[in-house]
Parts: sequence; structure tokens; C-alpha cells
Amino acid sequence: MDKSRVVAIFNRKISPASIRDYIFFAPHTEEAVAQANQYFAQGSEVNFVDINTWTTMSLVTMGQSGRDAFNAQLALMLSADDVPRTVKVSWNELVASITSI
Repeated sequence: MDKSRVVAIFNRKISPASIRDYIFFAPHTEEAVAQANQYFAQGSEVNFVDINTWTTMSLVTMGQSGRDAFNAQLALMLSADDVPRTVKVSWNELVASITSI
């Protein structure tokens, strides 16, 4: 994510909708962070978060009932007919790599 993309998204989405808090789940440049800091100084909180870290922290802090709901929703989404077979196979391979001993 570079500065021009941050500016474009701010002008197209964040500012017109008066969004106060926006998170980018993307790698970013130092210039993008500097631009986000400028928007923060203007009252908009614009942050960058690594999706893997965010997901892990969310799952850790939401408790067992939250994780159960997350897993149920994920299983429901993966079982949908419109999900490509390659996604399902990749998911199964990922789970197998995590759970195998």
C-alpha cells in the first residue's frame, strides 16, 4: 500500500462517508504511514494491520463462544456451492499442515 492508494481511498471512501476509524489490511510504505498520520491529525484514525496478527489476536481475545461462532460461520461459508474447489482444497491442506504431527 503506497501513499497514493491511501489518499485515493481516503478521498473516495473515508472522507465522503465521515468514517472516523479505517483499517488497511495490507503491507504499506513509510510514505503511506506518514499520510495516515496526517489524517489522524485531522481527526480520522487510519491504521495498518497485518491480517494474520489481527486474526490471531481477535480469535485469542473473543473467547470460546466467539471462536465457536467464527468456526461455524467459516465452515458454512466454505461449504457453499459457489466456493471454488481450489479454495476448499487449499483450506483442507492448510488445516492439515497445522494439525498434523
